[in-house]
Amino acid sequence: MLPMAALMALVLPGRAAFVVVGVVALAFVVLLVVRATATAERRTIAAAEPAPVVRDLRYRGQRRAG
Repeated sequence: MLPMAALMALVLPGRAAFVVVGVVALAFVVLLVVRATATAERRTIAAAEPAPVVRDLRYRGQRRAG
């Protein structure tokens, strides 16, 4: 994405080149923020889920009292 903006900046005259590079850089930053937010949300959801039940294999042959 950024190399394409750099190539367009070479072709476009003056102020338009800065506008294109600025818009692409802003889109890149927005993309990074969205990805970071999604990753943090996934971690939060994973932390809220109950931990998997780990059975103690030493007592596998015994019945539960009750």
